[in-house]
Amino acid sequence: MLTLREPNLIDIALCAANLIPEDRDQWQELTGQPYDPSAVASECWGYAGPKWAICAEDGLPLAVAGCRLMRPHVYQSWFLSGPELWTHGGEITALTRNVMMRVLHGTDGHPGANRIETLCLADRCKTRAWYEQVGLHLEAEFKQYGTSGRDFVQYTVHRG
Repeated sequence: MLTLREPNLIDIALCAANLIPEDRDQWQELTGQPYDPSAVASECWGYAGPKWAICAEDGLPLAVAGCRLMRPHVYQSWFLSGPELWTHGGEITALTRNVMMRVLHGTDGHPGANRIETLCLADRCKTRAWYEQVGLHLEAEFKQYGTSGRDFVQYTVHRG
């Protein structure tokens, strides 16, 4: 059974070091820099907004996630996970859907959100299908958005 708790910097660093290759590729495409787990962990730790560690029964993080405050009531999601997380299938889908609803309606000392945005490389078909399972909706396509010219898409969920 997976549990949620507030992450610490070590949790974020562990997940950044164990990040799945598709997510490493996406970070590189957004930054134009080689993937650096330390830099990613530091950046995510500094984001304003709610954060969670998704933990196995032993308490070790399988993933960390959060919603970065872009402006009042508008968040952009982030998610760092290793391959072990995805052995939990439907449980991670239900947990993620629940967390998104908590962010939309306000929780953990954060005000409710009007929207949560999620960026993704357009060619990540499995990821995009999972976004729809958790309740995100395709909102926009960004042609040549990446640093090497790869296309991105944006998914969102809105309150109400």
